[in-house]
Amino acid sequence: MLKRKIIRTLLNYKAQMISMLLMIILGVGIFLGCNIEWYSIKTNRTNYYEDTGYPEYRIYKDSFSLDELQYVKDFSDVKYATRALTVLGSLNNNTYLMLNVLEDCQNIKPFYIDGEVYSNEADGIYLSDLYAKENNIKLNDYLDIEAEGFKIHEPVKGLIKSSEYLICLKDSSQLLPNYKEYAYCYLSPKMITKYLGQAFYNTVYASSKLSTSDFEAEALNALGASITILSYQDETGYSGSNGEIEEGKTMALLIPTAFILIAVLTMVTTMARISTNERIQMGVLKSLGFKRKKIARHYSLYGLIIGIIGTLIGCVLAYGIAYYIINPKGPMSTYLDFPSWHLYMPWYGVLIVILLPITLGIISYLIVNSELKGTACETLKPKREKAVKASYIEKTKFFSKASFQTKWNIRDMLRHKARTIMSIIGVLFSTVLIFACMGMRDTVIDFKNTLYNENYNFENKLTLNSQISNTKALDLASKYEADYEANVAIKLNDKTVVLSIINNSRNLLGIVDEKENRLELKDGGVYVCRRIKDDGYKINKEIDFNLYGSKEIISSKVIGVCLSMTEGIYMTENTANELGISYKIQTLYTNLNVMVDSNVSSITTKTELLNAFNTMMEMMDSMIWILILASAILAVVVLYNLASLGYIEKIREMSTLKVIGFTNKKIAKILVVGTIWITVMGLIIGLPLGAYLLDILLRALAGEYEMNMAFGYLSYIVGIVVPFLVSLVTIYLISKKTKKLDMVSALKEREA
Repeated sequence: MLKRKIIRTLLNYKAQMISMLLMIILGVGIFLGCNIEWYSIKTNRTNYYEDTGYPEYRIYKDSFSLDELQYVKDFSDVKYATRALTVLGSLNNNTYLMLNVLEDCQNIKPFYIDGEVYSNEADGIYLSDLYAKENNIKLNDYLDIEAEGFKIHEPVKGLIKSSEYLICLKDSSQLLPNYKEYAYCYLSPKMITKYLGQAFYNTVYASSKLSTSDFEAEALNALGASITILSYQDETGYSGSNGEIEEGKTMALLIPTAFILIAVLTMVTTMARISTNERIQMGVLKSLGFKRKKIARHYSLYGLIIGIIGTLIGCVLAYGIAYYIINPKGPMSTYLDFPSWHLYMPWYGVLIVILLPITLGIISYLIVNSELKGTACETLKPKREKAVKASYIEKTKFFSKASFQTKWNIRDMLRHKARTIMSIIGVLFSTVLIFACMGMRDTVIDFKNTLYNENYNFENKLTLNSQISNTKALDLASKYEADYEANVAIKLNDKTVVLSIINNSRNLLGIVDEKENRLELKDGGVYVCRRIKDDGYKINKEIDFNLYGSKEIISSKVIGVCLSMTEGIYMTENTANELGISYKIQTLYTNLNVMVDSNVSSITTKTELLNAFNTMMEMMDSMIWILILASAILAVVVLYNLASLGYIEKIREMSTLKVIGFTNKKIAKILVVGTIWITVMGLIIGLPLGAYLLDILLRALAGEYEMNMAFGYLSYIVGIVVPFLVSLVTIYLISKKTKKLDMVSALKEREA
């Protein structure tokens, strides 16, 4: 009998059951989806690094001898080390490849995709598979590559990926990889000897578990001060992917967790109302001899069934969400280059899948069990409404002069506080998500405008060959009417950061302050980025640093704070000369067109940078609209569910109103006014909380970008209009029920 009753009850409360099911599906789907996303990036990266022998340290110098390599191998706790060559090459189609040569590929190696396998004696070129795809290059096609001092004419023998180029960016100004114009290739020592007469290496890769400070100390002691050391934590691929992981963790902690909590709260509220409405049915079962525990177990099945079905469908949704982001053609593939894109669930995701249905079943059991207290006779009677004393508001002059619909809604909210609070939370949470998402979009657009309108007044960025002198670089700057920049690695509080030395006499390259106003660079001090300022280096404070590989401390004064894409400090060329800092000009910024120049290793146009940014915006827009859709669905489900329960609770009162002459239109107006109040309260709290959530997300992004929060008019329009539309549509659906109201049945319900 009770088995058939399960089906009947599910059908009787199908609207509430469907809403609870949707909430569980949404909550589980978004929570697990976001956690699968960041955890999959982390696990795929770990597997990729293990497969390719990704080293912990990179040592750079003009050249390394075999003896120097042996010094590195003799460091304490070094598992393996090998020499390598990295040099930028250009092709006839105005694209660029970073040429790599590994002296020993036994431990460190590229990842095989197609063709022949890379080895020390391999012939030909081993090319990035994405570069080959973008430029329609096939196996055995010949490439002509011109690097510094030599030219290569060889066929493509293999297609590869490299963990060293997990994020393949030409330089720090590029936001996303562009494999059509820049990638990498590998040559064997045999090939480089063929073109240079002998193998030449400017890099040492070393795998060691030593701390960065200990490894640096041993390296500087053995190899001298002319080296530069980069740990895996500072390498672009690792730091960039780590930024994605940390952002994913932050997102998964804030937004999806709230979805889960709202789902559980909705379940609690709904089951409480259903148990109240089923009170007489429970009394009948008790009268027929069913024990209290059996009845409670029966009703707990609703929570358990909804929990199991919702969780299972939610898991499918979660993998769908994660796959949309993590797949070879998904948004994340425009940034990261993995050989395989597998999805992995963190261990606590499995716990959620198991424990959530059980928790919902227990909650349902406890709610129903409390409703069954007392005798069968008492349970057969409808639950009496609690006596509500006149509140402070009801004693005010405002209340006494208020309209009937105002008094009605105030009393209804005070009597049904739980339902009112849950409705406000539904609107609030929807508003928070929508406003934060739209604000993130406006913030990134504002960042783009600041970057390209205030910082970048040039059309072409020229990267110079590493072999040319500063004198030659200055001649080129004069020839191309260019500003120029030199980047130097420095140590600041045991952390490696970038010192940018700038000459912007032509106002083509600039930096902006924290309010995004262009700074006029002055001599006599340094400008620090916001991240360094937050470490305690504020304006007028002394800052001490040393050039990488040198123990000589250089002191200067902080004279300004700026926004920067890289963590570092800035100074003018005159200031660098006064402090005795040696540097090499690496980059020119010009508005002139530069066709071919042997002194220029690569040219990046402003259009290319903008295209990369626009690609990132497209990826962000798709994710933002998905979150907005999820937020709207959340609001619809929560509000419709609670409004339906509210309708059931108020059915006797509405019947009374109809009896005394209130039309359907007037009753609908009362419901609309109450809904508008709840929506306004949710908006008033939700908009500031949305800004606060965005602030938290921007702090999580601070490791990669320094951006100021911005909200455009569209953010306010969407953030306000969408919750209002959702609320009004919901109440419209509920108000239609008043036309079919059975007044006789409703008014006779409590005659007993």
